[in-house]
Amino acid sequence: MANIARSDNIPAQFKAILKETAGLGTQATRAAIIETLKKRGFIEAKGKKLLSTAAGCGVIQALPNEVSNPVMTAIWEQALEGIANKTTTLEAFMQNQEGFVRAIISKVKSGELQINLPKVVEPTAPCPLCGKTMRLRHGKKPFWACEERDQCGLILDSVRGKPAKNQKCTCGKGVLVRKSGKSKGSFYWSCSAWKQGCQKRHFDDKGKLGKEIGG
Repeated sequence: MANIARSDNIPAQFKAILKETAGLGTQATRAAIIETLKKRGFIEAKGKKLLSTAAGCGVIQALPNEVSNPVMTAIWEQALEGIANKTTTLEAFMQNQEGFVRAIISKVKSGELQINLPKVVEPTAPCPLCGKTMRLRHGKKPFWACEERDQCGLILDSVRGKPAKNQKCTCGKGVLVRKSGKSKGSFYWSCSAWKQGCQKRHFDDKGKLGKEIGG
């Protein structure tokens, strides 16, 4: 986003503008933009890279070039600079924006512009406790929740897009889940049914379930 001006698809006259404005968005807004795109399934993290998903590629292909092309950002930056230099007004800028949006909507309504958004496949995983389906949910942090909320209600942390490591507990009420310890790099296992009274805890043995603590 910060280096969009390096793209070969940007005309020279607009590259300078995007370079001056440090690309798309600001340093303060980029993190939030990226997180929103992740939540909506348009991009995914693979190692240190952010890659577009099939849904993300589909949306870009479906949108008209006027909307998806970063040149539009450069044009808007030019207009905002004009407002600052008093060579144009905010009212004129907003009128142009409204006209642009109306033109796009008109093309969609007339059928001149076809937008075929791809179906986003919702991530699922089998519930290790009841065997039903778990679905990825998003709160302050992503987590996995069993669809059988009343009968099962199992909730697991999301680790790299998958349910946290777990094994069935001998109590029969929950699963033993790998959790981070207080010190950096330390882990332990505890039962998800602790609210139902299960106090089982295990040491972590290099990512696997270790001996029971106090057993």
